[in-house]
Order: sequence, then C-alpha cells, then structure tokens
Amino acid sequence: MAGQCGSDTYVYICTNILGGSFLNVWGYDVGSNSSANAFRYPNDVYDRIWGPLLFDNWIPIATNSTVYSSSNDNPYNLPDLVLKTAVKTHNASTPLSLYWSSPDSLSKYYVYFHFVEIEKLRAGQQRELTINLNDERNLIESVKLDYLNPRTIVQNYPPISGKQISFSIQAAKGTKRPPFLNALEFFQSIELPNKTSSIDDVEAIMDIKKMYNVTRNWQGDPCVPSEYLWDGLNCNDNHHPRIISLNLSSSNMTGEIAISFFNLKAMQSLDLSYNDLTGPLPEFLALLPNLNTFNVNGNKLTGSVLEALLQKFRDGKLILSVGENPDLCMSVPCKRKKKKEYVIPIIVSSIAAVLVLLFIFSALAICRRKRQGVDMVTKSNIKSKNQHYSYSEVVSITNNFKTIIGEGGFGKVYLGKLRNETQVAVKLLSTSSNQGYKEFRAEAQLVMIVHHRNLVSLVGYCDEGEKKALIYEYMANGNLHRHLSVTNRNVLTWNERLHIAVDAEHGL
Repeated sequence: MAGQCGSDTYVYICTNILGGSFLNVWGYDVGSNSSANAFRYPNDVYDRIWGPLLFDNWIPIATNSTVYSSSNDNPYNLPDLVLKTAVKTHNASTPLSLYWSSPDSLSKYYVYFHFVEIEKLRAGQQRELTINLNDERNLIESVKLDYLNPRTIVQNYPPISGKQISFSIQAAKGTKRPPFLNALEFFQSIELPNKTSSIDDVEAIMDIKKMYNVTRNWQGDPCVPSEYLWDGLNCNDNHHPRIISLNLSSSNMTGEIAISFFNLKAMQSLDLSYNDLTGPLPEFLALLPNLNTFNVNGNKLTGSVLEALLQKFRDGKLILSVGENPDLCMSVPCKRKKKKEYVIPIIVSSIAAVLVLLFIFSALAICRRKRQGVDMVTKSNIKSKNQHYSYSEVVSITNNFKTIIGEGGFGKVYLGKLRNETQVAVKLLSTSSNQGYKEFRAEAQLVMIVHHRNLVSLVGYCDEGEKKALIYEYMANGNLHRHLSVTNRNVLTWNERLHIAVDAEHGL
C-alpha cells in the first residue's frame, strides 16, 4: 500500500517528508498463530495487509472483549483481529526485541507501533513501556497503556536506515509489567521526483470542484504526478506546478462564474462552454495575466462583454468565444432590446425593397435583350461605352493576378493598378462555369445602364473570347462584412448600418 503524504484521505502522519510517499513494506499481526494466513479487506477497511508474527520466546495472549479501535485520538481503525492478539515477554527485565533486514543500507524507514492493553490487570497496576530504535534513540519518554484503549506510537523524523534495523520495547524503569506489543507496520519513505502543486491552485480548484459539484475523478494532487493529471486540465513544469488550462465544457455547471477562477493566475486557456452559467462576465477575467483563450459558448450569460476582453480580442491577444448566449451583448452599454423595436423592421423592409428593385432591373434588362433579339444563353460580346482593355492589359493591371481580394459568384476578384496609379478591383470570369457567365452578363448589363453615387463605378471591361473581366473602382476601406465584424476596431453603430442599408436601396 502506498499513500501520498499530505492527502486528506491518508491517515498516516508524514510530517517533514511532504512531497514524498510511504510504501507499506509489511504489517505484522503480532501474537497471531504463525500458521494463520495473511488477511486484508474486507477485514481491514483500509485494505492493509497483515501477516502473523510469533517467535518461540514470546508469550501470546488474546481476548474476546470488545476493543474500541476507532476514535478521534486514534484514527488508524485497526482490525479487531489485530487488536485482540498480542505478545509479551516472561518478565519485566526481558526486552521484546525484533530485527529487520533491509535490502540496502540507503533505504529509509518509518515504524508504527500499535498497542492496546488486553490483559485485565489488578487495581493500581498499569503497563508502562519505552521504545528504542536501532540503539540510537527512544521514540518516546514512556507510553502508558489503558485497558482496551488503543495507542499508536509513531516514529518521528528522521527515518531509520541501515542493513539491519532493530527495535527494543522495554518495561519502564520501576514498573513490574513485562513489555507488550499488538501490531507494527514498516513503511519505506519514497521521495517523488515531483513536488506538490501550487497551494493557491490546489485551493482554487478544490473550491471550484465543491461549488459546481464537479463529478469527475478529481482526487489527490491535480498536477502531480504528471502521468495522472486531473481530467480536463494541464499544468506547467514549475518547481510547484501550476494549472495552465482548464476544460469544464458540458459539465452541468450552474450559477455565476466564481471568483476562484481568478486565483488560477497561470491560467492560459479556460473553457466553460455549454453549461448553464448565468449572470454577467466578471471583471476579473480581464485581469488574468496569461489568459489567451476563453470560451463561454452555449450558456445563459447576461449583460455586456467586457470592453477589456474585446480589446484583447481585437489586438489578437485573446481567442474569445461568447456565442449562443441570447442575452449577452457585444457592446457597452447594452441596448439590444431598444434596437429590436425599430431597427430590425426597417432593415428587413429595406432588404425587401432591394430585392424588388433587383427583380425590376433584371426584368428590364431581359426585355431589352429580347427586343434586340439576343439570346441570353449565347456568349456574345459585351458592348459598353466604358473603356475596353485587352486581356494582356488585364494581366499587367493585376500583376499577373497576384493579389486576390475577394470571390464572387462567377469568379475571383483581384487587386489591380492602372497606369495612372489608380487602384482598381478586377472581376475575372471563370471559364469553367456556364452559370458563372450568366451572372457575369447580368452584372455587366446592370452596371452599364445604372449610375448612382452609392453604387461602385465601372472603370472598364475585357471581352476577348472566353477571357472576360469587369474593372471597378477599388474600395480601399474594405467591404461591408468587414465593418460589421466584431474584430473591427470601429464597429458600425446601428444608425450607420441603417444609413448603409437605405443608401444601398437608393442605389439599386
């Protein structure tokens, strides 16, 4: 049996060797018949292994009386089978001695002596003992035993070592009852290569476990040993390891985000997605110095996303995921409900008007072409009063199609530059799509007959067999999608968005 020192569930005292472990070499049921078999659980609730130990010069004794083995003063909870047997010597002047041969002289050991007086002594009599280890030191000045009351004497620091380890139990000076022993245990001290986790992190993660009733197999040290990290977390390699990532996704967490997360100062990644967390995002999240990934998708959070978190997101210092929180706003202050009252209907009506106008212009273009006897499916040349460019000029303008700035329904869009250094956007028709050609022709017909200050202007075109392109003025400030993105430093207000929708409607 091995137990980690400092564990709340480990009853053996490991003072002065924190960061190590005890390896149970053997437990001896002293006084038990030497022919008896060793036993463990279920006879021992701690599953310690007990073997019989009885020498010829020892006098075995036993009792059928009830021994009160479990108490606050003695938490070792020894089995009755162990406590109801013992040995003693023939008289008070004869010590009870035992020798242990170690595999090597460097191993370090601790010994636990278990006593319970099972002999009913006459009134006024009491057994009193001293214990000597390796003829080096006494464990205790003396130990007095009371009837049916267990006592455990623990060897103090430092541990004992050597090729042969010995101990001697003697009657205290001036007493007449012979030395006595019920059981003993040998433990080898094992120094682990890793130290314990940071105490601040241990306290924080235990608070989180308790508050959210985390049902994962979180036992022992969260980071040490590294082969047995707690499920869902990772730690660094510091002298006292610290938690650097924590994944509690889909863990049935409820309530608000606890302050205990703030105490995980080394945290780099925190995933709390798809739980039932409520309340606002706490301000301390922006103060975690190393946090670079934060995911709270799929919760019931309210209020506004902290501006400090958004700024880190815009600066590329934080991967921020806050989607699927219906009542969480992306701006400060949150005006979501007020805007819903009139902005959405206006935008929806604007989009509807745009679609109607597009339909009208498309119908006009089709009618015009039918009057001219032109088949819309036939790939005929495009006629325009705008400047015509050869395909070789298009190649030169786009620097051999070096920079792609977008992609439409009929082909890719390239950045170009005219001879006068004017930047342009060049839409090139893909030669592999008949449907793309139809879209290309429809757009060409529209921009040739419609002109408005809110519509991008056509600079020229290319029409050489299957090589076809439209050349527009270049919009240096990017497209509408970019300005509506939360990653944009200057997010458009709802008024600005409304004006854009109305202007687009007027243009169409």
